Amino acid sequence: MLILAVNAGSQSSACLLLDGRVIAAVEEERLTRKKNQGGFPSRAIDAVLAIAGATPADVDLLAYPERSVWDDVLRVIPRRAPGALFEGAAGFPARVQAHHALKSLYALVVSYRRRLRQRHEARLRACFVRPPLRRVEHHLAHTASAYLSSPFEEAINVSMDGWGNYVCTMVSIGRGDRIAVIEKSHWPNSVGSYYAILTQALGFRPVRHEGKVTGLAGYGDPDGPAYAAARSLLVNRGLKVLAPATLGRERALLAELLRRHSREDVAAGFQRRLEEVSSELVRRAVRRFGIRNVTLSGGVAANVRMNQRILETEGVERVFVYPAMHDGGLSVGAALAWHHRLTRAPRQPISHVYYGPRYSEVECEAALVGIPRCRPADLEAEVAALLAAGKVVARFDGAMEFGPRALGNRSVLCQATDPNVNDWLNRRLGRTEFMPFAPATLAEEASQCFLDVDRAALAGRFMTITSRCTEYMRATMPAAVHVDGTARPQFVERASNPSFHRILSEYRRVTTLPALINTSFNMHEEPIVCTPADAVRAFQQAELDALAIGPFLVERRM
Repeated sequence: MLILAVNAGSQSSACLLLDGRVIAAVEEERLTRKKNQGGFPSRAIDAVLAIAGATPADVDLLAYPERSVWDDVLRVIPRRAPGALFEGAAGFPARVQAHHALKSLYALVVSYRRRLRQRHEARLRACFVRPPLRRVEHHLAHTASAYLSSPFEEAINVSMDGWGNYVCTMVSIGRGDRIAVIEKSHWPNSVGSYYAILTQALGFRPVRHEGKVTGLAGYGDPDGPAYAAARSLLVNRGLKVLAPATLGRERALLAELLRRHSREDVAAGFQRRLEEVSSELVRRAVRRFGIRNVTLSGGVAANVRMNQRILETEGVERVFVYPAMHDGGLSVGAALAWHHRLTRAPRQPISHVYYGPRYSEVECEAALVGIPRCRPADLEAEVAALLAAGKVVARFDGAMEFGPRALGNRSVLCQATDPNVNDWLNRRLGRTEFMPFAPATLAEEASQCFLDVDRAALAGRFMTITSRCTEYMRATMPAAVHVDGTARPQFVERASNPSFHRILSEYRRVTTLPALINTSFNMHEEPIVCTPADAVRAFQQAELDALAIGPFLVERRM
């Protein structure tokens, strides 16, 4: 069975699933070159069909993540005024007004989204006449992407984001190929909004720069007044997460805190509260259901420090975070959900996310017209030698990664020995980051660099969790270690990426060091490069030392 699934909301994407296995998945942003591109993913649809060598006539089923339905709206707006959602409101009349205002707002938004969905589905129908179209609830698609891609036979699944179908957090239990929803937290009780408002207050762009805030938090005091304020904003109630009166109250609190305290301390206090609340949610679920494996999905699961805290929660044995945890991954989740609903076939745990376009030697060479290059007999050894000599090398090879992390095929590599690398490489790439670049590490040497590797191995394969560094790692590769003593590793296995693994192996043979800095190959505020032309342009703009593109090597003339 060939299933085509699309996400036509924010961070739009398309994927193709053949008999339960993802054979192609692409985010629209990589093709339009517009960060977080939303809307109908027409280019991504064309791309996944081309990758698979399929035509619209080959597709057996269309899957589509639902954006808004009346059932959840009616749950959020009971007949009585929802005072519990607006605990800061003064007096019953104000809560009644809030109730009526929300009801009108929701009706308007639902009507708009229904019309938008109908337009998107009409466009799908125009291209794919034969196959039936099936919808999947937003958070169920998130959950399916993680649980049905994991190796767990049973797991507690937590999906957290800003909102989807007016649900912001969903807890479910996965057993075999079935997912049973246990609890939902509805908007405005949104962990995603809590962190987005923090991101904006700190001077960054919400739904884009949350990772900067996570890194900034490492430099602050997590026990200060900001933490006390955050405790009043984010609350556990059973398996729900409440964010009382977040819409106005959080902004006012943040404005006051930032007048009296540093950005670092505010970020640290709010980050600590996020970690506490998510960890407590998981702890309660583990204790209630006796299940020790956890999957995470939704945009909030991009918070690698929170994911580490969940792994360290009492009773948790292993954690898996879907690599495309954001809305871009909804297409995969929708496809997996319907495949398993229809076939009840055995699940197929993922080993990689190299699902995007790959380019031929001819296409790579065409992008290098007029640029001196060579074709080394042993490209991996040449790249390793350049890295050992302190050069910065961009790598463009194989199929593009799916999700927000570059995992070796669209990466910029350099040594992790210079503690100043984050400053000068950020300048070259036009970025402002507070967390060190990730260390791509030979999987077989990971225990030399990180603690508790066995439990973190699943999430660590995809750069979705931080791990505590060993003394050896801190001493020999300080550029990859954050001020809190953690790093965000990628454990590179030979089976999933033999060429990248060999670069690391050759580098280790020359230097004895088993890890390299790996950051995404793109300029600031641009998506990760997709085509050979994208790669050549970014290489020249950043003035990097070398570019390994397909079988070719380009060295910049000084």
